[in-house]
Amino acid sequence: MIVAAYALSFVAFGFLVDSPAEIWHGLGAILISRDSLLTDYMGLGGVGAALVSAGLLTLSACLVYYLARAKINGTAVAALFLVLGFGLFGKNLINVWFIVLGVALYSRYRGQAFAVNINTAFFGIALSPVVSEILFSSSLPIEFRVPLAVGTGLLMGFVLPPAAAQLFKAHMGFALYNMGFTAGLVGTLIVALYKSYGFVPDPVFIWTSGNNLLLGSFLSTLFVSMLILGFALDRHAFSRFLRLTRESGQAPSDFIAIAGLGATLINMALSGTVGMLYILAIGGDLNGPTIGALLSIVGFAAFGKHPRNIIPIMLGVFIGSLAKPWGAADPSILLAALFATNLAPIAGHFGWHWGIVAGFIHSSAALSVGTVHGGMNLYNNGFAAGIVASILVPVILAIRAGRGDAGVDAKAQQSGQGPAGSARPAADNQARLSSARVSGAVVETPSGTRVGVGPETERPHSAQLTRGRWVGAVLGRGLLFVGFWLLLSAPDFDALAIDPLSASADLGIALAATLLATWASMRLWPPGPKAPRIGAMLGLIWRFLVQSVLAGVDIARRVFDPRLPLKPGFLAFPGRIRTQPRLGVFATLSSATPGTMAAGRNADGHLVYHCLDTRLPVVDGLAEDERQLLRVLGEERLEAGSDQGRDQQREAGAAGLRGGVT
Repeated sequence: MIVAAYALSFVAFGFLVDSPAEIWHGLGAILISRDSLLTDYMGLGGVGAALVSAGLLTLSACLVYYLARAKINGTAVAALFLVLGFGLFGKNLINVWFIVLGVALYSRYRGQAFAVNINTAFFGIALSPVVSEILFSSSLPIEFRVPLAVGTGLLMGFVLPPAAAQLFKAHMGFALYNMGFTAGLVGTLIVALYKSYGFVPDPVFIWTSGNNLLLGSFLSTLFVSMLILGFALDRHAFSRFLRLTRESGQAPSDFIAIAGLGATLINMALSGTVGMLYILAIGGDLNGPTIGALLSIVGFAAFGKHPRNIIPIMLGVFIGSLAKPWGAADPSILLAALFATNLAPIAGHFGWHWGIVAGFIHSSAALSVGTVHGGMNLYNNGFAAGIVASILVPVILAIRAGRGDAGVDAKAQQSGQGPAGSARPAADNQARLSSARVSGAVVETPSGTRVGVGPETERPHSAQLTRGRWVGAVLGRGLLFVGFWLLLSAPDFDALAIDPLSASADLGIALAATLLATWASMRLWPPGPKAPRIGAMLGLIWRFLVQSVLAGVDIARRVFDPRLPLKPGFLAFPGRIRTQPRLGVFATLSSATPGTMAAGRNADGHLVYHCLDTRLPVVDGLAEDERQLLRVLGEERLEAGSDQGRDQQREAGAAGLRGGVT
């Protein structure tokens, strides 16, 4: 009823935007269009007709779910919102039903109820442009086109369920659009077959702009209504939403089953808002394709996505747009940033930094795979993400295995069934595994897999641990230095075609500089057992900026004071950090603030600072800087007895002054 209500709101808003006559003519144009990527129904038939078409299609899908007595869970909500979103660019009331019927025939062939495969059916209509292309673009006579379109649609629907079940194993649930991956491969075969007979689909590109205010207001109203409804259904919805954001999102992750409908609606609203704010922030357009992408985020916020695991993916695509010869607001890249969020489980399970890497890689993959299926797969980004996840996840698992995280990643490798399956949610498996007692033996997971959790799996050979950690650090730092070079130099990649020798020399210099910088980084700051914490790092940066401004103002006040109130001198700071290069990092950081400058170390190994005014609480400030740096490094154990340690530092610093360190 909730999904149907939102579909009905699309129909109602469509009639508010355009007249019935305009909508009628627009629906006719939509129904007989070719629908391949990229066909914006708002540009084809008008804003009102596109909204009405999407709403009517989704209402029809809701009716099929009701008649089939299918269970409405997180997967079903994701499927229905995908129908609503792609009803604005590619799916319509004509081209979807033959594929749905093909899945129904497969269910009957296997002796299963249609409800078992109904989600696969409505995810699988990603290939509906194939039906439209044959019906309305082929030069064949009508008596051949109709049976060919019907037969192709039925065949695609029949093969999708078994293909999807098999291909899910390739990415282990780390690409939420499993059907996009499946449809991409099936579509590639279909298009290759027809191309061999001379049937080559022509490219289509229809993209509208100028409707941001109108459509943004409509979407904002929808998201606010979801928030209100979520709180109305569950007064504890927000606290459950916060717990939900700690889920990795690896499929299967039914958020309705995990956190309840109220919390899921809040997650859907906030996740959709994040996507819409991204579009507006980069100057993108709200139209059929981008709203379809937003609704895919909203739908899968019931099955794997939440703000915490989608933002790193979108950030990775945005960084890719800075480092590559295209803009963040270009249609293909904008859609890639929104649809790439189907890789959210990578960020949720392995960390935000791997999410950025996945988004960065996806920004290139999504622009390259469309040619193989000729735009006939509406889930082009799902196809690209399936490839990215299938290759990237095993690499991450191998690196983490070298770091001793094999036990933590056991769930990733033993993930059960796909979105249509009935396996226990992945978060439940993870919770049961993480709560198991370490007995030096094994734990039997819900799937029957025996996973070692004893000392041998938790403490691998030290050489293997070091090797895995160093490999991950080299890759991460190298990518960081490459991105930094691209931001500083803004290279002209078009020059490769004009002056390939000079451009290649520039790239060679960049590669050499990156290798040297990575080598120096590894020598000066070897990787530790823990990755730097992004939250603590942001806090340290904020403190540094604030202290720099305050110290600069204070120095200016003293310089312009006729009395010149300064009392320069040296101060010994006996901090907790003892090892290089951490001591060098701390000395550099603390010296960057006006008023203090590290001047070496004394006989006891303590850092000695030159201060403009030794009457100020310099030791307190240095102790706070050190505490925040230790948090960034994940070494809170050195903060034990922090109050007592701070007092001792003050006393030692004062003693250093009295003892004539000068």
